[in-house]
This record gives sequence, C-alpha cells and structure tokens, in this order.
Amino acid sequence: MTEEEPQHLLNSDAGRQEILILISEYLKEQNLIQSARILNDEASLVRSKGSINMYVSQRVVSSLVEGDFHTVEDLLHEVDFRGKKQFLYRMYRQHFLELMHKEEYSTAQIVLMRFLKRLERNEHKKGDFHTLCYLLTCKRVDDVDSLKNWSTVDRTELVDLFNILTQNNVDEMLSDVSPPHGRLTTLLGQALQHQLAQVPHEEAQVDTFFSDHEPTVIPDHLHSVLEMENRVSAVKACAWISPTSLISANSVGDVALFVGDEYGTVFNKEREISLTKRVWDVAANENLAVVGCSQGDIHFFEPRTLEMLSHTRLDNDIYSIVMHPFRDFIFAAGFSAEISMVDSVTGTEVTCFKGHSNSVTDLAIPHYGSLLYSSSKDRSIKVWDVLSGACVHQHNAHLHEVSSIALSSDSMMLASVGKDHTLRLWDLRMQKLFKSIKGIHNTSENFVRCCFGNKDKIVYCGSQSDGLGCYDVNTGLKKDLYDLCQHEANLNTIYDVQISRTKAVLASTSRAGVVALWKSSIPM
Repeated sequence: MTEEEPQHLLNSDAGRQEILILISEYLKEQNLIQSARILNDEASLVRSKGSINMYVSQRVVSSLVEGDFHTVEDLLHEVDFRGKKQFLYRMYRQHFLELMHKEEYSTAQIVLMRFLKRLERNEHKKGDFHTLCYLLTCKRVDDVDSLKNWSTVDRTELVDLFNILTQNNVDEMLSDVSPPHGRLTTLLGQALQHQLAQVPHEEAQVDTFFSDHEPTVIPDHLHSVLEMENRVSAVKACAWISPTSLISANSVGDVALFVGDEYGTVFNKEREISLTKRVWDVAANENLAVVGCSQGDIHFFEPRTLEMLSHTRLDNDIYSIVMHPFRDFIFAAGFSAEISMVDSVTGTEVTCFKGHSNSVTDLAIPHYGSLLYSSSKDRSIKVWDVLSGACVHQHNAHLHEVSSIALSSDSMMLASVGKDHTLRLWDLRMQKLFKSIKGIHNTSENFVRCCFGNKDKIVYCGSQSDGLGCYDVNTGLKKDLYDLCQHEANLNTIYDVQISRTKAVLASTSRAGVVALWKSSIPM
C-alpha cells in the first residue's frame, strides 16, 4: 500500500462519513445516546426509517433484561418498525408494574400519565389501561385479578415480543455496512502500537491520546553522521519530514534528503540538489518541504522526492520559515523586519505583519494555529494574531538580539536563545519569564537554534563552540551528556537542532558540514 492511499481515504467524503459513524457508534457503546443522536442529526448519519442495526438490537435486548427501560427508549428513538408502539406500551406497562411493586407510586404515576396514556390505543388487551389506572388506587398488584400471575423479574416475554417484531428489520440490515463493536478503540490501539514500533527497544506506557508517544529516554550519544556532497560548507538548517526522513541545507544552497529504514536505524542520502543561493532555513512535513534563501527566494518541494513544486520571491533574505499546522500557509521573515504570510499553493503573499524594528530571526507557531511568535535582532519577542495581523503581546528580557525561539509541544512554554548568552523560558499562560539560564555561547554571526525535547522537560540548544547543549527545564541545569563527544560534528559551531516527532532522534547541524543524529541509551 502506498502512503497516498490511506491519506486519500481520510480526505474523501466516504472516509469522513465513516469516521463520524465510528464516533457515533462509540458514543452509543458508552451509553451516550443523546450525544450520538445529536451527531447523527448534524452529520446526516441516521439510517432510513424501518432499519435496525444489529448492534442496536443487541443493546435493546440486554437493556430489557436489566430493566433499563429509558435506554431502550433512547435506542429506538431513531428507528421504526411495525408494532413499535405496541411494544413500547408493553415495555412501559412492565416498568409501571415494577414501580408499583417497589411502592414507588409517584414515579409510577408519571410513567402512567406521560408514556402509557399516549399509547393507550396500543394496549394489547382491551381495558388494560383502565386496569392500570385502578391499580394506582388499590396500590397492590396482587389485588387485581388480571395481574396475579405477573412476575417482577421475568422480562423474557418482552424480549420475545421485541425479537418477533424486529426480526425482519434486523435481517434486512445484515447486508448493510456497519462497523463492528469497538472498532474505534481497536483503530486507536493499532495507532498506538504503530507509534511504539518507532521505538522498538523501549517498553513504554502510553498515557495520552492527545499527542504522539514520546519515549522515556533522551538522545545522548552520537548514532550516525550524515554527509552532504560539499563538506566545506556549513549545514545551516534541517527539518524532520517524518520520524524516518529529514531534509537539510548548507550555506551554499545544497539541499539533501536523507531517508532511514523502518525504525530510523540506518539513514541514507536519497537525493541532493543545488539552489546556488545561500539557504538560511528549512521547514517540512509529510506533504511539503519549504526552503528559505537569500534575496527573498522561497522554494516549495515534494518532500519524498525533492521535486520542485513552485517558487516565489519576497523582498529580502529569508532567515526563518514556519508552516501553519493545518492550513495551506507558510510564514517567512528575515532581513526586512517584516513577516509575510504566503499561500503555499499559489505562492502569493496574503498579508504582512509589521512591528519589529530590526531583522526577524526566528518564527514559531502553536499547534492551534491562531497565534504566531517571532524573535528579532531588536531584542524582542512578539506575539501576533494570525487572522488580523495585529501584535497582541511583546516579551522583553534579552539584553541582545534574540536568535531563536521554540514552543513546547503543548504550546504552554516558549524557549528563547539570545546573543546575551542566555536561554530564557517563558510561561505563555501567565505571559511571563520563569527561568533564565546563563552560559550559552552564542556570538556567531549566524543563528543558533533551540528546541524542546522529551515531554518538554528538556531544551536542546546549539552554540558557537561548546557543542550541543541539553538543559533541564525545571532546574535550569545543563546535563553533561555531550561533553565527552569529540567528533567534529560536536566540536564546531552547532547552528540548528531538531528533534524527531517521536522524540527518539535528535538532529544537529554544524560548521563541519554534516548532520549529526543523536540517539538514546540512558533512561531518563
């Protein structure tokens, strides 16, 4: 199966409808009948009248046996079958008699007047409704001759009546396409197993569906070094396309695609192309790769082949590019101090964010996509409303230009690296600085980047000469994980650091002209 096939199903009308049906069936399995009914109404998922799903039929029978008559009514609300009103009368009659037997007279009267009264014409025996009314006055079921043989626990006659009345309807539905019981949870379980397969040597405990699984280890040793054709030029940026593929670019415009095996153990260079212009930043996902260059050039690529899709040009050098998490927009900024929102399909500039007084060095966008964060050589970090383009907040703490920013996976924290040799951590809920870490060697003319690591407890940071840095978010202390690595990939200036989606592999780019891949060996 190709990668396009499941994506095609997800994007098709039939696929979307099947997803909604899975959610509806799950709600019914959880006894959230009213919620399922609302979803069915809004999404037009209700099957035609006269059809009863086999699953619904089984639920009705089990609810009848348990005496859960309200659930039965909810289950049968959306369907119709011959004799339905007659069945409902018999069901409410059983409910009424059980309430009378338990001496819950007020509730029994409500059942009589609200439900049985409107179904009086469907009584199975003439005069039965009046007999029930009489029962309210005498209070005891045994005092009515016609009810002396009634049983409080034997509801099998009610189940038999339902099966007889609905047998034809259920048989007609057997040929209809409906999901098996528990299908949604089965698919979620398969998705979790697929995530865990990306880290095959770890025994993991998955504790949330809200984000991809992150291993309980941190990349702490050099696993492999990926070389580009031109080893003389520094590799300025890289971006993960998937957990097993990434794209990198060097200062002279060479762009390389590296693809790993199923578990990301061995990476090989798939293709390398040359753009002949200095590259400052790259961004990528499974659908698109974007490269920002000098002189305002932005190139769009097919990420699996590096085939050029389109090209556009802005006014000045592009220092940073970020992709909107779910819309066809990219944000590009650089020397001109302005941020451009560009349609990634047409390549046209949609709007421009103005407010910085010096070059914009880095961009970050949260997973919900309504805000945009930018750092600048003017020492500020600005927060923008994506829809209006207005600056809604500004963070000021760095004493020198800010070279990089990164958001945590839940978008609750922001990390920023400045040329004042500090790594600063911001609480975005309170909009305030909560930790400042000194000692980041960052005087390079180029940009030293940072990123969050495992469960947002770690921040990785490049440096001009101190190698790869790893800092604890809670304590602010540097973890001495990389100091012993004497490979040239860790001794030269490290410009960019990017962790894979599974948090199992860390990629760093350096002046040595290589991409270093770091993997985990020690539990956290």
